[in-house]
Amino acid sequence: MPVVFQPFLDLLIHPPGNLIYHLVVAFSLMAVLPVSLYLWNSALPSRSRRLLIGFVPLLVLRLMLFVAGGMAWQGLIAEQTLLPALERSAGLLSLIILLWLWAFPQPQRRADQAALLLALFGLFYGVFLCVWWTNQNSSASFNGSLVDQTATLSGVGVALLAVVFLILRRPEGLSAALLFFVVIAAGYLIHYLFPSLEQDFSGIIRLSEIIAYPLLILIPLRSSLTVTTEAPVLQPESAAQPERLKPLDLQLIQTCLGLPADMQRDRLSNALSALFARALRADLCCLVSPPDETWQIILHGGYDLIREVDLEGGVLDGREMPTLAANLRHAKPMRIKGDAPTPDLSYLASALGLEECGDLLMGIILADDQSPLFGVILLSPYSKHAWSGDEQIQLVNLSRMVGKLIRQLQAPLQAIAELAQTQQALAEAQQQVQALQAELVALQERSAQQTEIEPPQAEPEGLSRLAVNESASLEGELRLALEEIARLRSELDDTQQKLRRAQLEGGGGEAATVLANLGTELRQPLASIVGYTDFLLGESVGILGTLQRKFLERVRLATQRMMAILDDYTPATDQQGGQIQLNVQPVSLPAVIETALSEVRELQQARQIDLQSDLPTELSPVLGDSGALEQILVKLLQNALKVSPEGSTVRISARQERENATQGYLLLQIQDSGGGIAPENLPNLFARERRVEIRGVAENGAALYIVKTLVEALNGRIWVDSTVGQGTTFSVLLSTACPDLDGTAQERES
Repeated sequence: MPVVFQPFLDLLIHPPGNLIYHLVVAFSLMAVLPVSLYLWNSALPSRSRRLLIGFVPLLVLRLMLFVAGGMAWQGLIAEQTLLPALERSAGLLSLIILLWLWAFPQPQRRADQAALLLALFGLFYGVFLCVWWTNQNSSASFNGSLVDQTATLSGVGVALLAVVFLILRRPEGLSAALLFFVVIAAGYLIHYLFPSLEQDFSGIIRLSEIIAYPLLILIPLRSSLTVTTEAPVLQPESAAQPERLKPLDLQLIQTCLGLPADMQRDRLSNALSALFARALRADLCCLVSPPDETWQIILHGGYDLIREVDLEGGVLDGREMPTLAANLRHAKPMRIKGDAPTPDLSYLASALGLEECGDLLMGIILADDQSPLFGVILLSPYSKHAWSGDEQIQLVNLSRMVGKLIRQLQAPLQAIAELAQTQQALAEAQQQVQALQAELVALQERSAQQTEIEPPQAEPEGLSRLAVNESASLEGELRLALEEIARLRSELDDTQQKLRRAQLEGGGGEAATVLANLGTELRQPLASIVGYTDFLLGESVGILGTLQRKFLERVRLATQRMMAILDDYTPATDQQGGQIQLNVQPVSLPAVIETALSEVRELQQARQIDLQSDLPTELSPVLGDSGALEQILVKLLQNALKVSPEGSTVRISARQERENATQGYLLLQIQDSGGGIAPENLPNLFARERRVEIRGVAENGAALYIVKTLVEALNGRIWVDSTVGQGTTFSVLLSTACPDLDGTAQERES
């Protein structure tokens, strides 16, 4: 903290400046109480009750801190003993309660229960901080202590969490709420970064609270629910009507008189809605019925004046609109501001497919017994027009006039409806008569055709017999064709087996040479394909689309797969042709294992498998070829990683076994978690070509065949132990280097 600000901050820490800080905060909280009491006597007692529940405990807590600060100033109590931790705990508890008041102005059971639990947690957390500080060294200052750092970080966390929650919820007065918590978070954060190590109280935190707490007066002053439930005082008939309705009086009467002449009930509802929307220039108008016993409200229709389209009818749940449904049932006009915290507007917006409703104005069309017949709901979602008292009077007058016309025309409307139903029933009866007549004509024509034509009885039987014979002939030909295909496949398999047998007996070397040369020639173009694919994926020549990148990645994977197959088959062909050459010498197995683990590291990380190694600290060198041993380990590890499920474990272990003083062996084991291999599949596990997929083995190609070939070339042994449902262990037994290694190596080379 710059030194120039320190004297000013010291005024807020030492008396009597610290008492001024407590008074400013207490007066900021006290200023909310008169507004809360005013709301209690108005139409919003629930909001007033919430404000009093939240602010009264905060005010009492701040007054207690003021009294404790005064007593410490007079030397009646030790200031350092409890007050620093108590003040910081009060700040944390205040942030939790203020977040609840900002975010939830209306009662919500789950939110209130969660806020209560969080407040209790904050209270116990504050008690924990106070007890923790009282047990610390009394000579040390509070600022910079572990208790201070914990409380400061907690304050920063609560304030930032409040900012995020308010942004997501977006309550009324969002900007003021964000400003409050951002200022508080900044104060806590600056104190954490630049604490006054020689003081017990934080001047910067107190300054941030002095700046932020006066904003609390905006909590009760946010846009409140403006509901007019009493019918406005109607002007006498002799009095002049509002100027807005005068030019439309004659047109409205004529329109209402002409409506039922050629319209049905649903079209009448839409026409009446258009009438009200044009008269009062409302963005939307809906015509609804009062709620029934189950609080269901019928939406008869509506009109969108901006888009000039009719709205379809439906059913609304009155329990989701308690204020509107109650006023509609009791025939009370009302208006609601668009930013009022009431569920009525949000539910109505979702039911009509709107982002928001805007201000709402509702009038009532009464029946003869003065019970509600219809409700007229006017909305302003596009223009954001705020309805006034004069406009409410206009709606009441227009609703009364339309109600009179509807009552006078109720009998003709019922007669028209009955006539429409009779006409519909008559049309349906006519359609049924026409259908019966058509069916009668068809039966007569069919009877006449059967009388004129007398086909012989033997002919249909002959035709059916011929059709049966042709079907049987086709089935026989199809069966012969399938048998011929099966015979050709059998001959092809026999030919392939004879060809393999001939290659193994005499032509293996030549075939291996051809395959080896072919592999060498294929590697260069495949490497070029991989290189150019990586170049394109790097977007050096242009940005790729999602589909283009997906196709290029598939090309690269397929090419890499082909290169891996060539790498697998080349050693196998070399061994089959007798061309493989191994440089047998003492090899350090830990180095080979480390190289193999680095080779499969990418696959291990991609599958998130825990690769554990259990190796002795000292291992004797083994007799082998480093390249062959590395290839053996890589292929076994790749198999284990591929068959093991993601997040499982693969283990590699080694131990030494000695037969006598001069000859020893090293046992290398790789254990996977792939579920094991069935016993009937173990004999064919190391076959060069396997046509059947084996569960518990990742590859069906030559990988395990190559491993077995290389192990046997090193005069070693390999076997498998598998338990179905658990996993498989591949064991490789190799000879260790003996003292007369040179002579043995020379004998092997000769």
